[in-house]
Amino acid sequence: MLNAITARYGRRVGATVVLALAVTLGFVALFAGHVATVGTPTAALASLVGIGVVVTLNLGLLGIVLVGNVAVELRRLTETAEAVGRGEFGASASSDRGDEIGRLFDAFDETRRSLRDAVAESERATSEAEAAREEAEELSDTLLDRADEIGGAMERAADGDLSRRLSEESEVDAIERITTAYNEMTGGLSTTIEDIQTFAGDVEATSEEMAAEADDVAAMNEEVADEMRDEEVFACLVPAEGAPADRAAAEAVLAFAAERLAYYKLPGWVAWMDSLPVTGTQKLQKHAIFAKGADPRADPRAMDLREAKGAMRRRAS
Repeated sequence: MLNAITARYGRRVGATVVLALAVTLGFVALFAGHVATVGTPTAALASLVGIGVVVTLNLGLLGIVLVGNVAVELRRLTETAEAVGRGEFGASASSDRGDEIGRLFDAFDETRRSLRDAVAESERATSEAEAAREEAEELSDTLLDRADEIGGAMERAADGDLSRRLSEESEVDAIERITTAYNEMTGGLSTTIEDIQTFAGDVEATSEEMAAEADDVAAMNEEVADEMRDEEVFACLVPAEGAPADRAAAEAVLAFAAERLAYYKLPGWVAWMDSLPVTGTQKLQKHAIFAKGADPRADPRAMDLREAKGAMRRRAS
């Protein structure tokens, strides 16, 4: 019985019960001896009353001990709960009692351990979330920087600058694919443009060469035609007031024209005239410059510049 009480209520309560039982038995033995010695009904009644008082006192003492013991245990548990509430999860309270108070202590300690583990897990999750947030911010900054870089390169490409190449190294697969495709595109376009420019240069050079040859052929054709027809350009000029009207001035006119006209358009003959016949509307009357049927080359004012014109042709060749 003592072991059951000790196991259920603790050693302190067990000791109190033993002490109360011993005192009660002691007083019972004392009163029994007194009754046996006196041997009167009054003595027996007094003994019974005394025994009742002792039992009552012992029961009261036992109740005080029990209540005090429970209060102490609950105070310990309250102090531990307050410590846990402040975050001191290392604080613990234990009891050797086997009754409801003891089970309450065990349940509270289990709750304390669960709460400690939950808080630790929460702190770990918070730390991981913070690390993930920082990583996401860093990735966002990286993406913005790469987007600006790609956008700038594309703007320059739109303006015709295809020399920019983007770094293809990136932690983001999509960015890596975009930069690789951009570099391949600009590389292909640069090669194509270079080929087109080279082709255009060849075409331009060939066109200029053909144009020059065409001018030469036209001049040669005209020269041959002139020789075959025995025709030549005859220029009739009216000198400005005070300007010379001699051969040197005629050759100067030929040189001036040679810088601006094709060979076949250069005059082979030049004649200085006092004036040119014109109509009332100032239109030149070419048929009235020389007499009808007259050969302009026989005019005393005519100067033959064919030799000087031919010399220009030879020097240009």
